[in-house]
Amino acid sequence: MIDANNTVQAQSVLPSKRRIGAVVRKEWQELLYSPVAYIVIAIYLVITGIFIFFINNFFLSGILDLRTYFGITPYILAFSVSALTMRLLSEERRSGSIEVLGTLPISTIEVVLGKFLALWLFSGLTLLFTLGYPVSFSFLGELDSGAILSGYVGQILLCGAFVAIGLFASSVSRNPISSFFIAFLITLILLFLEFMLRAVPGQFSLFLRNLSAGYHLQNFTNGIIDLRDILYFFSIMFLGVYASWLKLQTLR
Repeated sequence: MIDANNTVQAQSVLPSKRRIGAVVRKEWQELLYSPVAYIVIAIYLVITGIFIFFINNFFLSGILDLRTYFGITPYILAFSVSALTMRLLSEERRSGSIEVLGTLPISTIEVVLGKFLALWLFSGLTLLFTLGYPVSFSFLGELDSGAILSGYVGQILLCGAFVAIGLFASSVSRNPISSFFIAFLITLILLFLEFMLRAVPGQFSLFLRNLSAGYHLQNFTNGIIDLRDILYFFSIMFLGVYASWLKLQTLR
């Protein structure tokens, strides 16, 4: 026979989709009224456009290829996502509103998941603005649609991993600027590990390769969707969200 009290208690502990959705809506409203979000999107679009059309000499080469875009995007996302996530929890810690969460009928994991999902969706929306590049290129010639689709899948997963890292960085500092630099440094390290592989011994090189975000993005850029690469990015998301939850638990 099921104990009703235990059932109610278990339901109160489990994350609620409705409460998580409320956190997502709250974060979206703040983003839509935040000039920082629009500035970050504008910077992202301008820099990617410059690399595609000018630094890559698109008008001179006439090559219909988005490899330059997929190659530079991770570094731009490292900056953009770190800027978007730097206030997620640090601002609440500094203002003292993080303590108020302890008095509300919402669990810590619901707060963390809501903030994570909101910023991941917003980052994905930023990527959608760049769909104009492959669409416009398609009028000039034939594109490898499979490689473009897998490339965008990789970028979306990378956004989720970077948001989780930014969320964690925001949970460990009261200063948004410090949170930004912590997240930016971690994401850059994950990207630059790819360039260290030739300078280290065999077994350690394999270890660094498995940690490298740039290495796991290569298959997506080449049109290959590998389950191991998907698990890599979801593992980072899980670790970032879990670490943020643990930190927030201690603060509450």
